[in-house]
Amino acid sequence: MKSLSILRCAVAALLLMAAGTVAAATHAQSPASDESSEVRMMAQQMPLFKGGTVAAYQKWVSFKARSEARAKGVKGTCSANVLFVVDTQGQVTDIEVKSASSQEFADAVTQVMERSPKWRAGRQDGKPVKVRLLITVTAEI
Repeated sequence: MKSLSILRCAVAALLLMAAGTVAAATHAQSPASDESSEVRMMAQQMPLFKGGTVAAYQKWVSFKARSEARAKGVKGTCSANVLFVVDTQGQVTDIEVKSASSQEFADAVTQVMERSPKWRAGRQDGKPVKVRLLITVTAEI
């Protein structure tokens, strides 16, 4: 079980690195791009969920997804790695499940995240910016 957790962390790290490489390459190719549409991997002030951290958001999604997944007939230990963007208004957008223990759990997590409360947007040089984040949602159903 511990090796599975380590593997999940390694996969999550690789996904973040790959997304960052693509974002950096895209930005380097179009330096005149509109900064408001640029999606960052890091910001001087990272986005904050109402609970204060990304970990609080993971717990919130896990708690809410549990009942959604149960209604879909999902049972057992479930997990999903999810990339998403917190936009300049604090909305959760561009939700992309990269891997999940089942499609039903992936659907449940996506539905919960689509109804997410607003975050405090990330900031760079005092201006709100879009920031891409990766979370792993786990639930025992």
